[in-house]
Amino acid sequence: MDFFALGGFTFIVVPLFFLLPKTSQPTVAAVSFALANIIKHPHFAHSYQLFYRGFWNKVSDTGISAIFRLRYAVAGVLVPIVLGLFLIVNFLRQDIATLGLAGNLMAFLVGWHYVKQGYGMLIVQSVLKRQFFRDAEKRLLVLNSCVCWMSSWLLLNYLLGQRNTWGIEHLLIPINVRFVYVSGAIALLSTAAMATMLARKKWDKRLPVPWAGIVAYVVSIYIWLFAALLPMLILIVPVLHSLQYLLVVWRFELNFEKQRIVSKGLLQSVFTNTAIKRFSIFVGLGVLLGYVGFFALPYYLESHVKFGQKAFSSGVFLFMTWIFINVHHYFIDNVLWRRENPETGKYLFTHH
Repeated sequence: MDFFALGGFTFIVVPLFFLLPKTSQPTVAAVSFALANIIKHPHFAHSYQLFYRGFWNKVSDTGISAIFRLRYAVAGVLVPIVLGLFLIVNFLRQDIATLGLAGNLMAFLVGWHYVKQGYGMLIVQSVLKRQFFRDAEKRLLVLNSCVCWMSSWLLLNYLLGQRNTWGIEHLLIPINVRFVYVSGAIALLSTAAMATMLARKKWDKRLPVPWAGIVAYVVSIYIWLFAALLPMLILIVPVLHSLQYLLVVWRFELNFEKQRIVSKGLLQSVFTNTAIKRFSIFVGLGVLLGYVGFFALPYYLESHVKFGQKAFSSGVFLFMTWIFINVHHYFIDNVLWRRENPETGKYLFTHH
């Protein structure tokens, strides 16, 4: 399950996509739309459920480092206020160009988040399997993920040019082809260094490696190169990313519920049934919140808020809510899964 959820499905999906005729794009879009409601949107909702649970206790807990508490407060309070004001002001000004650049920022942060998550999945697996990386090896893995994403982002901007999401144009940054070549060469060198490090770890030093984590790392970084060649893949990449996230979040939440019940001294049979029921409620609430945030709320705004038709199509509310959730999710995850978070080690790496 770890192998397929963390990235194994990619090895099945990508070859199939290259075999599909171009006329199949509407069908692929419909399938990805359905999967988004089941997998992608709940993954965003789960991050809010975890992040804001006991929020003020974490911000005020002097037992946690001051820097971490500050990061928590910034991501939980300041970022949504600033982001919300930015979107509202530019909506009222009917500034479609600035909102379009916000779409580009969302695309950049989404991809950055995806590759960093791939690295995070590798580290989680290495800890769970007790197959650790040294600090220098971790730095190389992070460097390679960042370099490869920058190269992919430049390539996507160069090849795709202008795109349209819910009637708003974005990905408008013109990229000189020289930057694409230079970034590609740097990414190739960093990939070679990373592959050499893993090979030495496995064959020269004969150390065990977390294969499922390596798969998650590799597919999270390099699938964007395939997406540049076949843009239709962008429709399904978020679902593959969300599968990774759900695997970790569900493990985290199950362990949270189990430890909470164990601390109350309940019997094993009660412990198992109650934990699964609470976990099921958590998952169901995530599905509901995902639907509300991505569809119900923007559709409600579309029907009840009057706006100038000259600048925007009716999809502007979908565009703004999607930007808000995606960008805020990046800041939430950047805090939620840090080592300084006392809940991370307590519930993520336990072996219940």
